[in-house]
Amino acid sequence: MGGSGDLLKHGLTNLPFVRLVDQAVPTFGFLSLGYRFESLLYTVWEQRDSKDFNEMLLHDIVTIFLFVGYLFGYMHSIGTLIIFVHDLTDIPFQIAKAINTTVLHELAIYPFILGQLMWVYFRLFCLPLMIY
Repeated sequence: MGGSGDLLKHGLTNLPFVRLVDQAVPTFGFLSLGYRFESLLYTVWEQRDSKDFNEMLLHDIVTIFLFVGYLFGYMHSIGTLIIFVHDLTDIPFQIAKAINTTVLHELAIYPFILGQLMWVYFRLFCLPLMIY
């Protein structure tokens, strides 16, 4: 994706006592975990009557278990990289949703198309390469 690869190269050596490349890596993970807890609470309290409640509840619970597993299993490097790539593709879609609520709603198609292209590249190409 354009980096030097130091995060992954040094992130999996000396397991389970990994020396972190940067202290911001677990901080980013814990902040993202907080967002996932908020998503779980929103699902439980606000979306109880929606048709996809069970799927979203399962998704949120599994996501929290994955976060806890990688954060406390000292897999900070790969876990944080996967979260970053996963969340990066959500940004254009949120921008499109915001623009769609304004008087300029016809411009929402552009960030939506950008999001689709990013989704194909990051989630269908980069993410499987990182996991493999």
